[in-house]
This record gives sequence, C-alpha cells and structure tokens, in this order.
Amino acid sequence: MFLCDIASAIAKQPYRSDNSLEKLTTHAPGRQVSLTDKAELAEYAWVLMLQQIPKVTEEVARAIAAKFPSWFCLMSHYFDTTIPACQRESALQDLQRPTGSSENRRLGPAISKRIYAHFTSTDPDHVE
Repeated sequence: MFLCDIASAIAKQPYRSDNSLEKLTTHAPGRQVSLTDKAELAEYAWVLMLQQIPKVTEEVARAIAAKFPSWFCLMSHYFDTTIPACQRESALQDLQRPTGSSENRRLGPAISKRIYAHFTSTDPDHVE
C-alpha cells in the first residue's frame, strides 16, 4: 500500500499547479510521511522492513530502529568479529518497547534470535 501511495503521488506531481515537492506526501497508517524529508522516509522504510519479519510488530520495529537507525548499522553490529557471537545474537533482547501500561517491556531473547537468524542466515529456504 505504501508503494502505491508513493507511485500515485509521483504520478500526480507534474499536474499540480505549484509543482513544489512539499506537496508530495503519502499517508502511512496513523501518520503522514513527507517524501522530501529523506531521514524520516528512510526511518519509515526501515521500520516497515523490520515488520516484514514474522512476529515483529511496529513497536518492536521502532525500538530496534531507535538503537540501530539503519540496516547498515544493524548489519555492522551483527558482522563485527570483535563481538562474541552470543552477544551479537542477543543484541536486541534488552531493548525496551512501549506497552499499553506505564511500564515498558524487553524485546526478549526469542525475538532477538529470530531477527539475528533472519539477517545472517546463509540458507535461502530458512524462514522462521
């Protein structure tokens, strides 16, 4: 849906009377994302990418994006040979995600291992 909104906004752009890129926006679920703010668009795309992993909700994805603002940052951490493999695998488990109550919850070891396996697996048929 996000890509359809972007394609539609780009297709309509030449027919706008003012031709300014500030009008080129798309509506994400619950918020408006401007296509001129590249940092905001990159963060939104990264959060959406993380949400494609099974059992990764928007809250979990945003918690990860707060610690690792891009795919490159996360991959740099996962492939840093100076960090022991067990620490790389559990890097996300202590991140906090908001809940409906006043307390935040840890992501936990299961989701941390799932995301690590997703991004570092060499088996193309591996789906968790």
